[in-house]
Amino acid sequence: MNRTEWYERLEKLCTYDVRKMFDCCGHLLAIKDMPENERLAIADFEVIEALCRKRRAPRARGVTKKIKLVNRLKPLELLGKAKGWFREDASGDENKTPKRIEVLFVDAKGEPGPLSI
Repeated sequence: MNRTEWYERLEKLCTYDVRKMFDCCGHLLAIKDMPENERLAIADFEVIEALCRKRRAPRARGVTKKIKLVNRLKPLELLGKAKGWFREDASGDENKTPKRIEVLFVDAKGEPGPLSI
């Protein structure tokens, strides 16, 4: 996997939509039928089939499907760090804003103008 593919994968993990995991009637889609972003968002799944054993051959009575999704905050944090949106200083604190911003307006010759702040 190269860096571009890694970025794309992270962006897909950050942009999944749970609503796209269901059909128009509210039934969970099969994993193979889900869009790629939503498939990538699945961290774990479990299918439990309830059986009725009153006769010789057990028959399915119901199915419970449990899906655990990826925590979206971690991929968002990784993507932000990879794109340089977060910075760490020597103390290790993130997202520090500068205490003072100096704006200097210059004319075409590079000389400070009257609006220097």
